[in-house]
Amino acid sequence: MPSSGTYLWSPDLAEMVDEAFERCKVDPASLAASHLISARRSMNLMLTYWATKDNQDYRIDRVNDFALVQGTQEYTVDPDTDGRIIDINGMMLKRAGVETTLYPMARDEWLEIPEKDTQGRPSRYFADKRNDSSVVISLWPVPENSTDTLTMDVMRKHQDAGFASNEPDIPYYMREAFASGLAAFLGEKFAPEPILPRLIARANDAFDNANGSQRVRADVTIVPAASYRFRRGRRAR
Repeated sequence: MPSSGTYLWSPDLAEMVDEAFERCKVDPASLAASHLISARRSMNLMLTYWATKDNQDYRIDRVNDFALVQGTQEYTVDPDTDGRIIDINGMMLKRAGVETTLYPMARDEWLEIPEKDTQGRPSRYFADKRNDSSVVISLWPVPENSTDTLTMDVMRKHQDAGFASNEPDIPYYMREAFASGLAAFLGEKFAPEPILPRLIARANDAFDNANGSQRVRADVTIVPAASYRFRRGRRAR
């Protein structure tokens, strides 16, 4: 028999919920509306939990040509104003077609800068992740013109679990991790207690395998910036 020749399998949320409940030894035919509400809540909580585990490359978006304003230090990084951005992965300053790296600062480093209003070519930034889900960056030095722009790699949230006919906001290689993770979350509420440890172990293993399979296979060179020194495990000015 020949293979299918297609690459179209893309399960929707309803199929994922059925699979997860089956792993919990719950017949999908017996599900009530309360089970489905619980499953949607568990999906959203699981995706929130995933955001704390590691930086999944598929959630990195590129923000190009972010405009700067002379004398303005703070910028809210959310071009679509929907609260999707949760962190900054990297930032470049573009001037006259040439990009240079901006280096991140910790909160205490930012506070220690004595003259925060100094204008010049920005070389560092502090990303303030606020309680309202916004990310506000403070640049130093403060931009000296309104022609420079920023290019940023930002970490976005997963899209919400929506209707049952929607597909989960994940790539192909994360589908087993999604099904396993959802089974573990639902298992805490619905599975027979003896199988719960197996569901949790399978979920952790599937996530680690999927996320690890996409790590960049390239040499890494670590070079400290020439203008900084290191002390007690942190970078100091």
